[in-house]
Amino acid sequence: MVCGLGGLVAALWQGRLSGHRVIAGVSPGNLEDLSAALDLAREGALRPVIDATFPLARVAEAHARVDSGRKRGSVVLAMA
Repeated sequence: MVCGLGGLVAALWQGRLSGHRVIAGVSPGNLEDLSAALDLAREGALRPVIDATFPLARVAEAHARVDSGRKRGSVVLAMA
């Protein structure tokens, strides 16, 4: 997880060095935008791209997948 401005800059720089396209931004924290995002999700207009799902017990494999540079989408850890 990227934390703070320094982490964001590091992620953008790492993406540039690796030749990957990195899209980043700050999410506005207001109720109107959150409500609009919720409406889009309910309509099915927001679709997350999930590359792989791992149980929590396989967290090391999940990290390896992320570090491989070959993932296309999010890597999810199942907590239950």
